[in-house]
Amino acid sequence: MNRNSKHPREGSQMRTQITPGDDLLPDAKAATRAITIKATPEAVWPWLVQLGYGKAGWYSYDWIDNDFQPSARQIIPEFQRLEVGAPTSTSPSARCS
Repeated sequence: MNRNSKHPREGSQMRTQITPGDDLLPDAKAATRAITIKATPEAVWPWLVQLGYGKAGWYSYDWIDNDFQPSARQIIPEFQRLEVGAPTSTSPSARCS
């Protein structure tokens, strides 16, 4: 953790910019958090495909984003298949069937 940063992870950045659709909700506030990962897409994809509540978590603040369950620290084989149109749950109340 970078102790001189407001962000919990080294190299993370908070960015705000104009995005498509902003004109539809001009008073909406949004920000995108991004990190730089020094790895190939093939190395990163297995971690991304298992994102979500009830799966590997969000690799974020588990007490907020994952109902106090720790995010995965390894690749989980049963979560490596992602179908087009498959939903990703964001919270217990947003569970998808």
